[in-house]
Amino acid sequence: MEKQGVILFKDASANKGGVTSSSLEVLSGLAFNDQEFLEHMITTGDEGVSDFYADYVQEIQRTISMNAKLEFECIWKEAIASGKPRSTLTDEVGQTLIQLQDQLEESELWDNKDVREAMLSLAIPKPLLKELGLPKLLERLPPVYARSLFASYISSHFIYKYSIRASPVDFYAYMAQLQKSAAKIQ
Repeated sequence: MEKQGVILFKDASANKGGVTSSSLEVLSGLAFNDQEFLEHMITTGDEGVSDFYADYVQEIQRTISMNAKLEFECIWKEAIASGKPRSTLTDEVGQTLIQLQDQLEESELWDNKDVREAMLSLAIPKPLLKELGLPKLLERLPPVYARSLFASYISSHFIYKYSIRASPVDFYAYMAQLQKSAAKIQ
């Protein structure tokens, strides 16, 4: 289809919103205890949704919009630069993101407290941070989940900014920038 001039984005890119929404719903389930989850995330009858829930949904929608825009721009630029079909690039972007995420999860970068806390503060929706605070979230979240969230945030934002052809020097520059941002957040 792309050879015939059709602009095509595969489901792996087009359904990122569904994946993001589901993962952030899981995050709230892991972060809240049972009573807090009932209070903030569940509605019964005519009372409507809680203020937290309304804010959380809006934050998820903003995250989905931002991530969709970043992935679209990454694939679009890469298609122009490489001449490859966008459907092929969707797979390449996904594989590159997973590979970098896996490497980051195994790296010692997690041990840098300032970077870890700054990246999690960016990755976790603001209403959840405001409600529980990062220290409590880190106590409650399974360590493997928190580490995966951290690595996923860094890998996606790095690849979206620098492309799938980024070099180790690009990653070094990106991390230096993140460390400066981390210092400002702290």
